[in-house]
Amino acid sequence: YKSLNENRLPTHRGRILTAEDQIRRYVIHTLMCRFELDKGLFEEKFSEPFDDHFRKEKGALEPFIFRGFVEEIEDK
Repeated sequence: YKSLNENRLPTHRGRILTAEDQIRRYVIHTLMCRFELDKGLFEEKFSEPFDDHFRKEKGALEPFIFRGFVEEIEDK
């Protein structure tokens, strides 16, 4: 109400991202734009293996992998 009373819009822009926010933003953005994620590049960027970081979430992907919606390709 203070902003409105001062003839300003009561909006707030921006958000300080945690390290975890930045990691998840990178993964989501990469998948949405490229439809794939290179685990090696992830490790270079964040100094942590992808599978270690997303161990819990990876289990939730199993049904999608089984049905062919998600494909996991090992490095050659």
